[in-house]
Amino acid sequence: VLQCIDFIQVSDIHGYLATQTIYYNDYSTWVAYLDRLKGNGSHVFSSVVGDICDGSLLSANSTPPCAYVIDFVTRSQVDLLVYGNHDIYDFRTTFKIYQQAKQRQVPLLTSNLVMNSRSMGRMFAYKVLNNIRILQFGFTVGTSYPNISVINYADVLNSTEFNSVLQDYILKTDLIILAVHDGYSASKKLIQALRLKIQLEFNFTVPILVQNAHKHNVQKGSCGEQCYHAEAGCYMEHIMHYKMYFEEAEFENKNLTHKYRKIAKVDFFDQNENNQTMIAARFGLSTQEFDTKLSNRSRQNINTLNNQIGAFDFLFRLDRSYSRNAAENNVYDFWLDELLKSQVFTSVDQCSVVGASQLRNSLAAGKIVKETAFRFFPFENGFFASNFLTQNDLGCLVNKTGEITKIFNNCNCKEALGDAYKRVLVVDGFMKDLVESAAQGCVLAEKLVFQPFQAKNSKVLATNQVFTQYLVEKQLKQKNWAVGANWAVGL
Repeated sequence: VLQCIDFIQVSDIHGYLATQTIYYNDYSTWVAYLDRLKGNGSHVFSSVVGDICDGSLLSANSTPPCAYVIDFVTRSQVDLLVYGNHDIYDFRTTFKIYQQAKQRQVPLLTSNLVMNSRSMGRMFAYKVLNNIRILQFGFTVGTSYPNISVINYADVLNSTEFNSVLQDYILKTDLIILAVHDGYSASKKLIQALRLKIQLEFNFTVPILVQNAHKHNVQKGSCGEQCYHAEAGCYMEHIMHYKMYFEEAEFENKNLTHKYRKIAKVDFFDQNENNQTMIAARFGLSTQEFDTKLSNRSRQNINTLNNQIGAFDFLFRLDRSYSRNAAENNVYDFWLDELLKSQVFTSVDQCSVVGASQLRNSLAAGKIVKETAFRFFPFENGFFASNFLTQNDLGCLVNKTGEITKIFNNCNCKEALGDAYKRVLVVDGFMKDLVESAAQGCVLAEKLVFQPFQAKNSKVLATNQVFTQYLVEKQLKQKNWAVGANWAVGL
């Protein structure tokens, strides 16, 4: 008889608990989905694979940052939670996640994180669900933040603690879950190393499920024999649901026969952008019947909070859409080349700009509200500007900036523009410490000074307000971004 588990996976929520389109990007729809599955007698395992914080007005408008979002997520029916890089750059937020998870007995896995010389979660978790024995580990993408050490995957696998867990649990395990807040490609070496380690030591091809995040992709598939991977996209746009079936099997280890359950098949459900009409149909329900008492209550509470901070206050209307990615209509390039330069300089020809940041959303035609503008560029962004960075200065920064080295290497700031030119580096707020550390190491602390963007209107960046308003007034045409240099001066 096949045993079955329904896996429900989300990640990279970034504070997106609700939008104006009620049944889209909706945390409460996820709550109802879990309720309906469990109400049907399904054996459900629910994972949140990092980055619950940082990206919406609701996340920004609390102390510590993300407190409201953390409260909602940890109250949910979560079986596994890991930190994402956006959850650990502000220690107040990190500690809030730790406290709430501990209080509500949510397994928070930190297999490769050490914070302030202590663990802020568990190395592993172990659970038996529908007679399937599940050993779980959680990993976070490598990054550099104060007071936080991210241990590389190889060192974790070779650690005494990890090997002790394997010795105690591997012979009574049917499935290993690797919840990795990193993309599938970056996880392949971890998967291969763990697979080889267990095969050599225990002669066991243990079933492995890799739950990825961080790249904001929707993907699923096989990663080899008895191995599957999935990533659920971002912003609550998708509920990644797959049903895994297990059958009895056995293997030999040290002249002993061990019984376990291997994966017989996996059924992935089609992704449909949390369209509640389509999701409700899976349960034989209409849209009006789909919500539960718990999901209705969460939606009401979230809407109350959003109303209090004015998240959906009307700003203006766009007649056309603007993509953050399309080469012929790249709003980030325009933002760098025109808006930023015009804020800093009287002539846009006197500086070069390096982008170590990104726009987080496209702009859809229609009504623009505060939340829309905030999501356009949500983090505590700013820029580093200097009058006299020499080529040697730039070379030193390249060598010391680690993860943003490629951005420096690919930018025109390394060209021989002459010392009279200004150089500007645009960064996300969570990269600020990295760049400042590099500047100190290069003895450039006085030359390279961080200047935050001015904020107003419940933390909607003034930069976003001016830029999106400008799109409305000018209705820019594709490949025609030319504007006067001074239009945004005076923010």
